[in-house]
Amino acid sequence: MFGILILLGKGIPGLSIRAKPSTTLIGTFIFGIVFALSWSGCIGPVLGFALTMAANTQTAFGGGLLLLVYTLGLLTPLILVSIFIDKLPRNGKIWKIMQGKLITIGTWQVQSTQLITAVMFIVLGIMLLLGVDVLLSSSPIISKIFDIEDWILNSVL
Repeated sequence: MFGILILLGKGIPGLSIRAKPSTTLIGTFIFGIVFALSWSGCIGPVLGFALTMAANTQTAFGGGLLLLVYTLGLLTPLILVSIFIDKLPRNGKIWKIMQGKLITIGTWQVQSTQLITAVMFIVLGIMLLLGVDVLLSSSPIISKIFDIEDWILNSVL
């Protein structure tokens, strides 16, 4: 549904960001709150599982170590990407790609970044409707990943 809304130029209902974000202390705090709220649906179940795993370890050190690894796995990519992007020139190729390009077909106009996002949402929706997620979760590759995770967990603890 979101993919179709994005293609129609409607975006996500109730979300409209047109102004430059505030760089004040209060503005940064509000941005952090909104960012945390937007992540809570995705991060909540994983965090709940990590906390459950940490609570079920035999020592507080083991639980703390699991939560440390979880935190590093969550933060490291974000910090590395932000450092990398911050070093790039503002008029460089990467920034131009992220800004997108306006695509016009007749009277219909869409940014290339919006088009990519819409296609990804539509493909993901179709995959979920067809049950591809169930097929992927039962694949031997996923089992092998779980075996590696168990081996690491048992080696550390």
